[in-house]
Amino acid sequence: MDFRADIWTINAQIENLIDPVSETSHTNRKIWEENQALQQTIDSYVEQELDNVSKQTRKVRQKLDEKSRKIDERKELFTMGVKYSASESSQLMEAMANNIQVANEVTDRLSQGCDHLIAALDSGELMGAAYTAGKGLFSEIIIPAIRSYRLQWMTFKRS
Repeated sequence: MDFRADIWTINAQIENLIDPVSETSHTNRKIWEENQALQQTIDSYVEQELDNVSKQTRKVRQKLDEKSRKIDERKELFTMGVKYSASESSQLMEAMANNIQVANEVTDRLSQGCDHLIAALDSGELMGAAYTAGKGLFSEIIIPAIRSYRLQWMTFKRS
């Protein structure tokens, strides 16, 4: 941004080179006037470019400020109302433990019911296409799903 100062320095050097006596000559006077006109053009150009840079800087700063404000708003949303309560935490843990126990009891009862159904179908007491299809459904889908759940739960408990 020292461009203007360099031009003024060069201009001063040119003026010093021109002999004050010969400055009155028409050619030297014309050169001096052209130099002044060129200096004004350069000054105008530099001012215009500095204004453009200033405008761009303001725009970028406004965008950065807006993005920073949005980030701050998001931070507030994430941190708003998040408080740790030991009593609430222990209540939550107790409720989850109870839910797990109920789920295990339901799974055990489902497994016992499936075993009883398969035993009844295998005994020959219940016969027919619908019973055979039901046995296939339980044997191939429902019982394996219950076993898979139990296996996954045991694996999770161990880890």
